[in-house]
Amino acid sequence: MKNFYTASFALSKNNVIATPLSGGSYNPELSSRDNPVNIRSPIGNGIATSRSANMNGTRDDNNTKFVYAKRVAKMADPTITNTLKLASQPGIISLGGGIPNPELFPVEFIRETVDRLIKENSQQVLQYGPTPGLPVLREQIAKYLTKKWKKTVKPEQILVTTGSQQALDLVGKAFLDKGDQILVENPTYLAAVLAFNGYETNFKILQLNENGIHPQELHRKINNNIFKFAYFIPTFQNPTGITWSLNVRKSVIDIANTNGRLIIEDDPYGELYFEKAPPPSLAALENANSVIYLGTFSKTFCPGLRVGYLVADEKIIERLALIKQAMDLHSPSLSQALVAEYLKNQTIYQAQMEKIRIFYGKKARFMMNEMKKNFDSRASWTKPKGGLFTWMTIPRIDSRVLYQQAVKAGISFMPGYPFYANEPDYSTIRLTFATVGEKEMKLALGKLKKLIITLS
Repeated sequence: MKNFYTASFALSKNNVIATPLSGGSYNPELSSRDNPVNIRSPIGNGIATSRSANMNGTRDDNNTKFVYAKRVAKMADPTITNTLKLASQPGIISLGGGIPNPELFPVEFIRETVDRLIKENSQQVLQYGPTPGLPVLREQIAKYLTKKWKKTVKPEQILVTTGSQQALDLVGKAFLDKGDQILVENPTYLAAVLAFNGYETNFKILQLNENGIHPQELHRKINNNIFKFAYFIPTFQNPTGITWSLNVRKSVIDIANTNGRLIIEDDPYGELYFEKAPPPSLAALENANSVIYLGTFSKTFCPGLRVGYLVADEKIIERLALIKQAMDLHSPSLSQALVAEYLKNQTIYQAQMEKIRIFYGKKARFMMNEMKKNFDSRASWTKPKGGLFTWMTIPRIDSRVLYQQAVKAGISFMPGYPFYANEPDYSTIRLTFATVGEKEMKLALGKLKKLIITLS
């Protein structure tokens, strides 16, 4: 079998002089990756930039010249930041931010556990720690995955990261050279695109359907292209909520193994199923030697703790730990110790999972019912069985224009186009049901219906 993990490391030597990014008024006709210009983002007051961002020199009051790398232009998309800002603004009903509901945070458990950890073990939890992660947490994650996947996972295969977003960046640093190709679902997770853009890569896409991707298309893309890895979110995908079937998962593993290709599996939502558990993760399948698995506790515990993890071959973990050491030395020790206690106490953990599933399942069902009432003949949308999102397609409506009108009406959502690595579809939007009450959700969807009718 071919070596899946031939890592390449490169440093950019071509810095260019650049101004702090600035922009003019928003023009929806110009706001796209295909026609990049320096403009204001339609989401809030941030700046959406791209390859053609102004890269001329400038100086501040102290005559200091700002020097940016060329890749910054492809990373400076404020969509997520400004959507989160809107979510907290008075008078805005936000269906946009993909964040957990704070009502679900186990505050009392956290308060009691942190107090005990500091009393009993302050010298460890408040001190620098090992880069791969606290041994107790790596052991608990390995134990948890061994039970879940029904196959042995060793602590040495675990690298604790500062959220799974850092894991994405680590993968990029380890494997990507300028000009490399990555294979992704279309659409895919926006922040992954931004992370990989930092390494000046190119994207090849696989279209999604209700069962996931088409294995035949994957096989064809593998034969026709050389790419470093494929990045997939097979379970309750962000942004669509789609879950791959078991047959698709098995086919993808077979194709990856046969062709010696690396798969990055991102699984932040796998535990958030409403009724029936989803098919096994790609990494849990037999002979999944080609998979690097990314997990997180942001959706199942608390995002503010910033604890994620990566599962791979031990030699890969050793190399990635060296890269992480240069980034942040280690992830927060107190957060790691707290998550370890959470996993140790399986009674509390399982009760919390059940609470989360019931809570989000109820909200999802309410949103699906309201969408049927409001949009049945005007749009189509996914019916997620877990996760936090639904993906809506509104024919003949430009989501950028719709978004501007929605904010004026006191509602927000995520326009769909930033989730496309290539070939954006401007008729799509992402809605979340996670943090909105039923009364507000009903009101927001009713307003959205009126706006769609007006713009049709």
